Amino acid sequence: MRGMLRMRNMRLPDQELRLMELRKCRQFRQVCIDMTGLGLGLFEYAQRHMGEHMVSGINFSSSVSATRVIREEGVNGRRCG
Repeated sequence: MRGMLRMRNMRLPDQELRLMELRKCRQFRQVCIDMTGLGLGLFEYAQRHMGEHMVSGINFSSSVSATRVIREEGVNGRRCG
C-alpha cells in the first residue's frame, strides 16, 4: 500500500469527485475500495469509470480480496439474487 484516503462522513458525490482528482496523479496505478455496505456504491462507480483493471474490491470485514467469482457467486459460493 502506498497511501490511504479515508472519506468518512463524506457524501458519495463528493467521494467520487475526490477519487477522480486522485486519478489525475501521474503515479496513480490502482485503487482498492471497500465494497461492503456503503462502500459498494463508490466501488461500482469507480469500476464503471476507471475499469476493472484499475479498481479492486476489498471486503474489509474479512480482508478477502473480491475476485470476479466472489462478486458473481457471493462469499459463501451461492449465486446472489
